[in-house]
Amino acid sequence: MNNKIFAVAILCLTLASCASIVETPMQKVTVLTPGTEDAMCMLKRPGLVYKVFPPETITINKNEEDMVVHCMAQGNRDKILIVEPQVSSTAMANLSNGVVPGVLYDYHSGALYKYPDVIAVDFTGTYGMGYDYPPHMNADVAKATLHSLEDMGPDSPSIPQDLINARRLSEANASYAYDQEREARKEAVGFYDWDK
Repeated sequence: MNNKIFAVAILCLTLASCASIVETPMQKVTVLTPGTEDAMCMLKRPGLVYKVFPPETITINKNEEDMVVHCMAQGNRDKILIVEPQVSSTAMANLSNGVVPGVLYDYHSGALYKYPDVIAVDFTGTYGMGYDYPPHMNADVAKATLHSLEDMGPDSPSIPQDLINARRLSEANASYAYDQEREARKEAVGFYDWDK
C-alpha cells in the first residue's frame, strides 16, 4: 500500500508544475492586417497550413517550429512574416519538479511553446505592384500569333458538326436570297411565275 502511495506522490510531484496542466497544446491566435481589407493569409508550418481571412481568430497547435505567415491583399500586395514561438512562461514552473520530467512532457505535448496571441501583418504604406506584360505584348515580338493565344476572331470551322452547320447556313442564305429575288420580280412583272 505504501508503494502505491509513494508512486502516486512521485507522479504528482513530477507532473505538478507542468505547463501542460495550466495550458493546452492548442492556442488561439488572432491574425490582423492593418492597412488593408479583404486580405487572405496562409499560416504555414511543416505539415500544416491554416487559411485565414483577417481579422480572424483561429485555434492552432503549438509547436517549436517557426510559422511562416504569407498574406496577400488587393493590388497584388504580398507580405511574408516569420513568427517564432517563445517558451511558455508557465514552463518555468518545471523548476519545482526537477525540470527534466516536466520539460520533456511539455515538449512532447506542445505546451512548452507559445506563439504570439496576435499576429499583425502591416500593409500600411505598401503599394500595389503590377505584373509584367504577357509575352505577346512585348514590342520586340515580330508576330503575336506565334504565342499560344486563343483567337476569338472569325475562322474556318474545325469540327465536323461545324462544317455541317456552315453548309446548312450557306444553303439557308442562298434560299433566302432566291426567295427575295423571286418576290422582287413578282412585284415588278406581276404575278408571273418565272420558275416555269
